[in-house]
Amino acid sequence: MKKDFKILFVILMLFLFVPKIRAIENYSLKTETSLKSTTVKPGDSFTINVGVCDIATATTITNKDIIFYYDGTVIEACNTDAEDNCVNYRDGWTWTLYADYHNTKDAYLKAKMSAKSQNSYINANTQAYCGEGIQSLINFKFKIKNNAANQNTTITVVDDNNQKRTIDLKIYSKSSNTYLSSISLNNNDLELSPEFNKNKTEYEAFVPYDIEKINITANTEDNSATVSGTGEKQLEVGDNKISLVVTAENGSKKTYTVNIIRKDANDDTSLSKVLVIDSNKKKVSLVYDEKNKTYTGDVSSEITFVSFDIKCSGENCFVSELNSESVKEGSNEFKFTVVSQNGDKEEYKIIINKEIAKKYNSILYLSIGLGICALLCVVLLVLYLKSKNK
Repeated sequence: MKKDFKILFVILMLFLFVPKIRAIENYSLKTETSLKSTTVKPGDSFTINVGVCDIATATTITNKDIIFYYDGTVIEACNTDAEDNCVNYRDGWTWTLYADYHNTKDAYLKAKMSAKSQNSYINANTQAYCGEGIQSLINFKFKIKNNAANQNTTITVVDDNNQKRTIDLKIYSKSSNTYLSSISLNNNDLELSPEFNKNKTEYEAFVPYDIEKINITANTEDNSATVSGTGEKQLEVGDNKISLVVTAENGSKKTYTVNIIRKDANDDTSLSKVLVIDSNKKKVSLVYDEKNKTYTGDVSSEITFVSFDIKCSGENCFVSELNSESVKEGSNEFKFTVVSQNGDKEEYKIIINKEIAKKYNSILYLSIGLGICALLCVVLLVLYLKSKNK
């Protein structure tokens, strides 16, 4: 008898509880967020959409309570009294936010949903296909608090049938790294002074006058940071201060300054080399007269031409061309001009004195010849007369 009573009791319990168990299993609670990733940053806003799917034919949903549990020190629920579009709910339904508790680790937000009429009930005939999106009941907007540091947090959604869904989020703080890892001028053709160090923010570099533009590049130590002020820069003579502003992911800024000092144009018109080579391939000895900017040298009478090797001293100066030149007896003057980098000009001269060849007078030669002939005639005559007298 007792055994039969126990069996009947078990059957009665199954009869009472199975419908409730089946009711829970006759649909599934679904959640989705507007986030593209479960990794979020302080300040990020997102919505949580709660709905149902997989509704059995015999199941009709007319009302539902939704509770959001979250850490109120990390996540902020929007204020439904102050913010537009804070919450959206299913057409044909009403909702009442009848419980909320914020700003603590055990914060929660509870909404009561109910259909206005039979036309708005949710059943197998009215649900959307879950593969294309859930049949939304309600969505709420949330925000990661700005003071949230690197941590993980969870939002739990529970309905009145104790179906539960969790949303796990990984929060990271925006980087405050404002360091550069390198600065380059003309692809490192120009040197910085001092040598680059991320902790030093003041640099300078000297460039010659003929460099009118430079290209400056810089790399940030943190990939999430940006740097402005790079690119091609026009240079004036003297100081050219270039500011490189690094902006970290969290908005922090640091400025590196590079002063490009472009030198003045060189006015040097002096000479570093003056060489004259004669036609015998020998170096001609020269004497320089600084006052008259004149070089003087002597060559022998058999020299037919001279060539020149002349170089100026100044930066990017120019010497007018002197080719191999023939030389005549006596003084030969050759002029050339040195033009400095800034356009100043200086004229120089080279004077080559060629020795005059020794020439003999033909009349003198004739006179000497006739004298010798006359002397021979006299000698012959004397010898003839002596021989005749004998």
